[in-house]
Amino acid sequence: MTAPDGLRRIWFSLDSPSQYFPLVYSTFRIEHALWGLNSTGYHWVNLLLHIANALLVWRVLARLHVPGAWLAGAIFALHPVQVESVAWITERKNVLMGFFFLLTLLAWVAFVGERTKRPWRFYGLALILYVLALSAKTTACTLPAALLLILWLQKKPINKRRLSQVVPFLIMGIGMGLLAVWWRGLVLPQQTHLAIQSDFHLSKMEHLAGASAGLRMVAGGNRVMCGDSLREALRGAQRRSRGRIFRRDTQPSARLYHALHVSLHVCGGPLPVSGVYRPDSPRLGRRGQFGRRA
Repeated sequence: MTAPDGLRRIWFSLDSPSQYFPLVYSTFRIEHALWGLNSTGYHWVNLLLHIANALLVWRVLARLHVPGAWLAGAIFALHPVQVESVAWITERKNVLMGFFFLLTLLAWVAFVGERTKRPWRFYGLALILYVLALSAKTTACTLPAALLLILWLQKKPINKRRLSQVVPFLIMGIGMGLLAVWWRGLVLPQQTHLAIQSDFHLSKMEHLAGASAGLRMVAGGNRVMCGDSLREALRGAQRRSRGRIFRRDTQPSARLYHALHVSLHVCGGPLPVSGVYRPDSPRLGRRGQFGRRA
């Protein structure tokens, strides 16, 4: 991050401390040059990226003429499943990938639009934005399916010409996916302490079981129910937070985001809540709210 040749090593070496996320580490390097190890700037960047993503969700759906686009953007902005991606500095990859992923979708919508002048400019822009999304997190490899879904929503024929336009995105996604598999299976275990190398040698069934457990947790493993009155709801939210939200998270951006979530829990009825809000969560025992060692 701070070495003189750090930018070259981030993009073109095997020295990455985790998986291959060169754009994420590049942003950390730039921010370190601006405000050092002061966490305030890093948290504000995460929060601003998340706000931009919510606006992009609204804009993409509005361009597709989907009813309730603004509501979808609001739910995306305030849903508790976003907590870790926004509040943890180390989860920059999620909000950064989402930003360029959504920009790619917006450029694709403009490209396939009938009223767009010089549409191939938007196609080239979509390819560039997709490269940036992949360099933030490999999960962006799922974008070709979203491109086809947009064609279907706009009732455009998915013919050979359209498929040929999707092929470059598919090739880049598959290539980056294979790179991630190779990195995780060969490079990362060599850089990781032997005590946790077993995580990289799980069987397919073990990986499937872990994914199923995560899905159950997100889909509804833990819920916060509002009480019979506002006072009871507030007391319930305070009991569940146990003061951790504002005692552990001193940055204004983190307090703002968590305050919105507490309000959502109080007024919105039953909502799935990420494990970071559980006082008995083992993650709180091992880490602070932002992924740092407590």
